[in-house]
Amino acid sequence: MARDLLYLLQSLKFEKLSLCGFSMGGTVTQQLLLLPYLAVNPVPLPFEVTHVFLTGTFPVMWEEKGYGIKLDRTPITRPLTNEEKKARARPSLENSFDPVWVADPANKDRFNWWLDSQIVGRPLKTILKQSRAVARMKLSGYERIPSSIQFLVIHGEKDAVVPFSSGQKLFKVIPQAKFVQIGSLPGQVPNLAFGHHWWEYFDIQVWINVIEVFLSSKRIERQGRL
Repeated sequence: MARDLLYLLQSLKFEKLSLCGFSMGGTVTQQLLLLPYLAVNPVPLPFEVTHVFLTGTFPVMWEEKGYGIKLDRTPITRPLTNEEKKARARPSLENSFDPVWVADPANKDRFNWWLDSQIVGRPLKTILKQSRAVARMKLSGYERIPSSIQFLVIHGEKDAVVPFSSGQKLFKVIPQAKFVQIGSLPGQVPNLAFGHHWWEYFDIQVWINVIEVFLSSKRIERQGRL
């Protein structure tokens, strides 16, 4: 999957770029950056990566119980109606937020929009194959990633799909990584009480500021290491 992404970026002929990897896409992004350092069949990146957002993602598979996508694996023996499809998708979708967000009447229309989108897209067998691929993932060589690349980790404490501890691990294994800061200034978030679909929390301008401030940042030292 990382090589697929590499081929796409090559075809677009970008010379310098920033990346945002969300959930499984975050692991693919990490693998892309590590492609030049693989022991077998390494490949150099023909472009410069300046900034990387790693959001709701992980550097290694987690061991905590109760996390992950909640799928209804009941065998389907007949065509399902749209309402039946939504009923099967609802637990997984609710897991992408948190009980408080889901119960808030202000989010009802948005949640229903998401629910409508769940009845089309990836088949269950595709999702299961992706899950197996992630389960076999072994990433290493973080220390060889150029220190010029800036990393920002965005991870909510209410993430029920990927545990918050995974975001904290990213902060530890990537020396130059920064965690999104709490505060009221542009580039900061009010708190970390958000779920897997992090962009659905707070006013959208909060996230626009986070992105713009980070993309304008330069390499800085982080308490004893770069």
